[in-house]
Amino acid sequence: MRKQHYQEERVLENMALLFGAGLVIFILWPVIKSSLLFQKNKDKPVQGLDQVVSADKLNTSLVLYFYSPNCGPCRKMTPRIDKLLDEGASIEKINVIDHKDFAVKMGVVGLPFMALVDGGMLKRTILGPTSERRVRGLLAHSRDRTQAA
Repeated sequence: MRKQHYQEERVLENMALLFGAGLVIFILWPVIKSSLLFQKNKDKPVQGLDQVVSADKLNTSLVLYFYSPNCGPCRKMTPRIDKLLDEGASIEKINVIDHKDFAVKMGVVGLPFMALVDGGMLKRTILGPTSERRVRGLLAHSRDRTQAA
């Protein structure tokens, strides 16, 4: 009987913890949503883009892919990016070891990092490894913006 009572107390404690965690997330969601990971970076100008991208791509819509050869998640994601490049996607690969200053200006805080740039303005970012489907979605968003102009 005593063991059953102890188990019931543990279940109630765990439920209270889960409820408390849910309540904290509910209250803090506006702060979490506006954090760097979810930020859309509306029309932020990109400084130094001309140092890493050819002049003919400066006023177009393209995705910047920041990576490092020493980064494990980057090594898994880079073949997906290479496949999209072979298909003609407008992606520019940027090695952060070679372009540290530009990566800092872009606000790269982790790798891999992707940024949608349209006409020299930062539109969206993705931090961390992502699926090929999500990258294609970012590219589709890039093409839609280009065709609308």
